[in-house]
Amino acid sequence: SAGTWFSGITSSGEIRAAAAMYQSAPGRDLFPGPLRNDGSATADPTVSALFDQVWVVSRAEIIAHLTYHACVDDPGCDVAVEYPAGYVTPASILAWPAMNPASDHDPYVAPFFDRDGDGIYDPAMGDAPCILGDQAMFLVYNDMLEPHSVSGGQGLGLEVQVMPFAYTGASPALDQVVFLRYRVINRGTTTYDDAFFGIFNDFDIGCANDDFIGTDPSRNLFFGYNWSDVDESCLGALGYGPSPPAFGMAVLK
Repeated sequence: SAGTWFSGITSSGEIRAAAAMYQSAPGRDLFPGPLRNDGSATADPTVSALFDQVWVVSRAEIIAHLTYHACVDDPGCDVAVEYPAGYVTPASILAWPAMNPASDHDPYVAPFFDRDGDGIYDPAMGDAPCILGDQAMFLVYNDMLEPHSVSGGQGLGLEVQVMPFAYTGASPALDQVVFLRYRVINRGTTTYDDAFFGIFNDFDIGCANDDFIGTDPSRNLFFGYNWSDVDESCLGALGYGPSPPAFGMAVLK
């Protein structure tokens, strides 16, 4: 269980904060969807419901999609020969949340390749998601839809666009890493000093009863590990057994 923490101080000295811990208790500070971009930094419940999901797409799907449309536009490429069974655009590409249909919002949300340059996401014209890694997700959330029941603080007016991504086969090290890219947008008119970004994580490495944590501030790193060489099962969770792994989280940039 993990989530982001944000805080900042206004010009009048007021501290504002938004924090995520567990989904069900004690409450929530962060909610699905983007915010209006008219300076009000307000959330529309209908738009929130529209973006209350996580999208997933792979690099292989995108490459296949771009290759097909390149063939369609290439006089030297025979579509009937190259695609005898035809081509069907994957649902992951069709559903990519590139654009927000609601007014008073930024029309662009998830990044995409605009193949025909018309400013509109249209997979039928060869447009495709822009991602990092070999597989990526996308989600967007805000801290303004409802009052903050975790921190008890006033909302900052933040819209947060997140792309988790991973690589496969690149190297043994990269195979064990999930990256998350955060784009944090202040949709309001308040300027914050001493703004902070943090990450909450309850690692639960197998059996949670014997987990320890540590930090390495020089690398913006914190980590969880098992206190013994054998991780037993407990509390309904399957332990890793001998030689349990460690789990680290680092802020890279």
